[in-house]
Formats: sequence, structure tokens, C-alpha cells
Amino acid sequence: MVHKSAARRKNARQVTLHIGASFDAAWKNVLLPWFQTAAGVSWRQQKPTLVVVPFRSHAYAIKERLLDRGVSLLGIRFASPPELRELLSNKGEMRLALREHLRLLLSIAAEECMELPEDPALREKRILEADFLAAKSVARAPDHLLRAIDQLGAAGWDFSAVELPALREIEARFQKHVTRCGFELIHTSDLRAATIAGKADPLLANVLVTGFNSAHWPLWQLLRAGVSAAEQATVLLDDPRDEARELDEAWVGTWEEAFGEAEPISPTVNHLDDSLFTEAEMQGKAISPAKYSFVVGADTTQQADAIALMCVRFLAEKRCTRVGVVFAGAGSLSRLVASALSKLAILHNDGFGHPVPGLFESAEWRTWLYLQRGPRVNSLLRFLRTFRNREELFPELTIQGFERRLRAAHAEVLIDDLAVLQKFCAARAEQKDRQVAEALQLIEFLPGRGSFSEFLRATENAFGRLGWKQHWMEVASRSGDWAQKIEVDFSRTLYLRWLEEIGSSFSVERDAPGDHPYARVQLLPVAQAQGQKWSHLIFAGFNEGSWPPAERGEFAREEEIQK
Repeated sequence: MVHKSAARRKNARQVTLHIGASFDAAWKNVLLPWFQTAAGVSWRQQKPTLVVVPFRSHAYAIKERLLDRGVSLLGIRFASPPELRELLSNKGEMRLALREHLRLLLSIAAEECMELPEDPALREKRILEADFLAAKSVARAPDHLLRAIDQLGAAGWDFSAVELPALREIEARFQKHVTRCGFELIHTSDLRAATIAGKADPLLANVLVTGFNSAHWPLWQLLRAGVSAAEQATVLLDDPRDEARELDEAWVGTWEEAFGEAEPISPTVNHLDDSLFTEAEMQGKAISPAKYSFVVGADTTQQADAIALMCVRFLAEKRCTRVGVVFAGAGSLSRLVASALSKLAILHNDGFGHPVPGLFESAEWRTWLYLQRGPRVNSLLRFLRTFRNREELFPELTIQGFERRLRAAHAEVLIDDLAVLQKFCAARAEQKDRQVAEALQLIEFLPGRGSFSEFLRATENAFGRLGWKQHWMEVASRSGDWAQKIEVDFSRTLYLRWLEEIGSSFSVERDAPGDHPYARVQLLPVAQAQGQKWSHLIFAGFNEGSWPPAERGEFAREEEIQK
């Protein structure tokens, strides 16, 4: 009996929920006391103390307030949802697949469902059926169905319950491929992590979850796993918003159902100051012209210059503490605003950055993919013109002479296929024709259809002949040991699309003045700007058509969604 009681006390979790409408009240009554208490013990504990926030910008905002108050952050780690998932996966056997891999597996499953029966009568009937057309659509654009599978799985709804018989077979084959490759979908791994965390010994000493609302429903199982994996956990919830009351109430109710009733946070006297609107404006009175202003630019450059000047004006005010420049999304306007602020030597945090091309963002890589999709004369010439190692592979062959002989052979054969032209030139007696045949033989083409392992071997040979060792190392690191587990054959089109998707080596960089997370000027998208306190706000580029985002079609019918 003593041992059982000790084990029960060891596995006991203490979870506290708080709910309030004011950030100032939450900061004064919950957040600041929590950090002050955690700062005194976190650096002495073996298990980590974790603060889970939706985005890194929320972590920077909290850290800035704590540093201003002199609160130590030693031993306190901030984590976003992907970092929390990685932390939990290190203690288990979870293996999440990249979206590129899942799209390939779903396309392979769709191609399997496109195979026609041997009976001519059934074959003619099958072409007209909806399942064949649905499979063809998924094979060409798998991301729509993959997103639907993720949304249904995150909501706890099995795909077989959806009235979409044309897609059930595709989804079933897809799940088999995922299991055979040893992968897990995100919602499956989050659910398993939540189940394991509630039964195993606590992995974390203390956890604080803040900044999440009903917009983060897909993260519910992950957040529950993080809370269940801690000895002590504190969850800060927001009062339901009027514009999304039903969703927010369901969000709060789900937390309370799992961990008990939430404690209301006592509001501060001036809690309305935290809102974007004053009390007088909320009562329907006239809006003060000094509080709101509109600036219109003829083009994007003028808008960026105007936003930068507004930042300068706001920073000159004594009451300015934080300026938020909120964009509808990443684009030219956010990049020009960051550039304008850098020219004015204004320190800021560029939450978007600008992409910098890497290894695969080159003309020779793009033209090689184009050549593999269609081995034709023009695609080969385009590749040779951009290929940087052309003189090393073909030292005795000029591009002009090669093109002239190749087009002459094409004029005789009248078949625009490089395999046919290579054999034709190899059979000719002239030395120049044989040189063209030898040059064509150096460029290896991928098979029209094959297994994943066969495609990878052909890619390795092709890259080896071109001298692309680093390219192959990148591809091999992404294929791993799961390539051998895909036994079915599929088309070259699907493989090249996967190769193009994983061959993205863009990196995000920022100018030196824009790489200051704790600067007073913050350039952020809408989602990251929510839940933070600002003294001044600039909404940039919210023109018609850019906000709100366009609705996307989904697979489920309206009556099924309502049900």
C-alpha cells in the first residue's frame, strides 16, 4: 500500500486553468506571478520548465516585459507548437513525414486507383465513373485531399464516415503506404503523445500555456499532451469573443472538461485600455480623428515610404512603447517597408524576412527538371545553355555545332525524341554525328515508370554524370530508409514533382537593422500580432482582395460539416 501511494503521488499532475478578457489583468494576476515563482526554482530543477506560445513573436513580447521588470529567465524555455512536438517525440517513437512525402504517397495511392480493369466493357464504364475521375484529380493535385484528411483527423473524425465513396479507396491505400513507410500523420502522433503523456512519468517540471484560442483547434491534442506531461501546468484561456463565441466556448469547455473548471481572472480597473477601442467608442460615440488616420499611396513604393514615416512619427511620441505594423501576408509591401526602415536606420523586427536562393534555386536545376519531363530537342538545348559544367563534359563540342547536328538529325527522322535521335546518330558514319550520340549518352534520363528505389538509382547515376554530388546528398538525406518500402510502380511525373518539392533550399534572411526581436517596431502577419499589447498599430496593405483571405473549397458537404 505504501508503494502504491508513493507511485500515485509521483504521477500526480496539477493543472490550473485561468480565464479572462484583459491581457493586463492576466499579466498582473497570472503571468507575472508565475514567472517570478518559476525563476526562483527553474534553474535548480532537473526537468525543464516550458512556456508554450503560438509564435516566437509572442515569446519575444513576454520576454521583453520580463526583462524590463528584471525577472530572470534562467532555466525557462519558450517553445512553439512544432518545438513542443519535437520535445515530446524525443521521448517516444514518433516519426513525422514531410508534407512532400505525404503528397507523393497520396498521389501514388491515387494512381493505383486509376488502373483500368482488363475487361473492355468494364474499362469503358470505369472511365465514366466518378472514382476514376476523382483519382485522376487527386493524383494531379493531392494537397486538397491531404488537407481534408488532416482536418478530419484533427477533429477526431474518421475519413470512412464521410460520404465520399470515390475517395475512400484512395485514402485507405494512402494510410497503408504511410504505415508501411513507418510514418505517422500529425494528428495521429499528437493523439498518441497525449495518451502516453497521461500515463507515463512527467517529463516536464512546470508548463505554462498561453496565447491559444479556438483558431488553434488542430493543436488541441498536442497542447493536452504538453500539459499532461508536466508535474504542474498552468493554462491561460481568453474569454469567448463575440465574433467567434460558439467556437471559443467549445474551446474553453473542452479544456474544462479535461482539466477542471477555469478560475476567472479579476479584471483591472483600466482593463479597457488594453483594447483597440475606448469605452466611449464602444458605446457608439464618434471616433476621435486624432486616434485613427488613413494614408493612401498610388503604388506599393509610396505605401512603404508612408508606413516608414508613420513609424518615425510614432517613435517620436513619449507614450510610444511598441509599434505593430500588421500585414495581410508576406509580399512586396512588407519587404519594401523593411527596406525603408533599414535605410532610415530604425531598428525593427522583420517577422517576414526575405528568401535567399540556395543550391536548388538555379537555372540549370530547373532546366534539368524540364528536360526530364520531356526529353526533347529544345528542352535539351535549354539545359545545355544553363549547365555550368558543359565544357568539362563536352570539351570538343560547341553548343552551336551540337545544335546544328541535332536539328539536322531531327529533320531526317522527324521524331522529337532524344532516345531515338541518339540511336540514329550512333548508327551514322560521320564523326560529328557520333559525337552528338556520345553527348546524348552522357545525359541519363529517368524511366517513364518505376519504383521509388529505381527512380533514386537513376537519379544518382544522372547526378553522378553531371557532377552534382551535393545535389544527390541532399536528395538522399530526404529519401532515407523509407524509399525501399514503397514497392509499387508509379509514373515519372509524380517522382519529378516530389523531387522539385524537396529541392527547395530557400533560406530566410533579414537586414541587420531588421534582426532585433525586442525592437519597438514589429513587422508581423495578422496571426502573430494577435494577443499582444501595442501602443500604436499600422495596418498595411489591407486592400480589397487581399483581406480577408479567399474561401477555399473543401471535400465535406455543408450538411456534414453542420452535423
